[in-house]
Amino acid sequence: MNIDKSYFRQDTPLVGVPPFGQVHAHSTGNSKSMAKEDAGYMSWKDLPSGFFTHVVGNGKIYQTAATNRGAWDVGGGWNSWGYASVELIESHKTKTEFMTDYKIYVNLLRELAVEAGVPLTLDTSEYGVVTHQYCTNNQPNNQSDHVDPYPYLAKWGISKAQFQSDVKNGINTVEKPKSAVNNVVQVLDSKAFKTFTTYDGNGKANEGSWITPSSKWVSNSIQVIDSKPYFVIGSNIYLPESSTTFKDKLVINGDQAESVDSKGAAISGSNKKFKAGSVWKTVDKLVNIPGIGWCYQVATNEYIPAKYQQGSGFKG
Repeated sequence: MNIDKSYFRQDTPLVGVPPFGQVHAHSTGNSKSMAKEDAGYMSWKDLPSGFFTHVVGNGKIYQTAATNRGAWDVGGGWNSWGYASVELIESHKTKTEFMTDYKIYVNLLRELAVEAGVPLTLDTSEYGVVTHQYCTNNQPNNQSDHVDPYPYLAKWGISKAQFQSDVKNGINTVEKPKSAVNNVVQVLDSKAFKTFTTYDGNGKANEGSWITPSSKWVSNSIQVIDSKPYFVIGSNIYLPESSTTFKDKLVINGDQAESVDSKGAAISGSNKKFKAGSVWKTVDKLVNIPGIGWCYQVATNEYIPAKYQQGSGFKG
């Protein structure tokens, strides 16, 4: 997705501690402003009164702050849970204008959810995509009365059920969301470490390190040392999966994946469950399944081949 960072500001605070379990969905509440104006305002406004990471409108996405840091955007305890906070403008004049931006809005929310490693669900629990209304009604220490974006979506005929379905399934556009095939991995955020250690193919620590917290790298493949997965981010440079946001987590990288049992037999119908971008809890060690190879365990007798993990180098 094309994102304009003309109004990006560098001084937003770290509001919470990763990993963040939510992506926040908002609308601006301003019936006159354009997206460029909202982004411009964010570039200089006082931060304690609130800030967001993205605004969608007039066919564009503006990013105004860094993701993966939380934000002061929902007026309560879940400020510190937000991987990203996305505003939709409320100044559309026609249904066509609205639908153009709505599709961008939904697919951006989905893409950010995949980046964050949270479920593609809307207002179902404290994990996933959540609206400001859901935060107002459910977060601890709530001090907000906002109910966006539902009233504005309803104005243009989008019900809560439709919004939930669109967040779950996406909306077809000319450009496919990059979540289908994505080999970018992100290092954990940390105040305790200035850099993270990488290893060579024998499991020996490389001398020196430039792998800084929250940095992102393209992984060419996953290699296994002592049953533990490592992302290959350079020549003989192995980054432990446990040092990334994929620690104990599998994110399906591809249109769909098929699981197998401990004997390597395919589990019928599993490809309907393991869809692109879906997130599954796993453990720190892989299992070598006969005839299949290294796999992530996602249930008592259910395994997903390592090639389906984001960062495996899988091309779809």
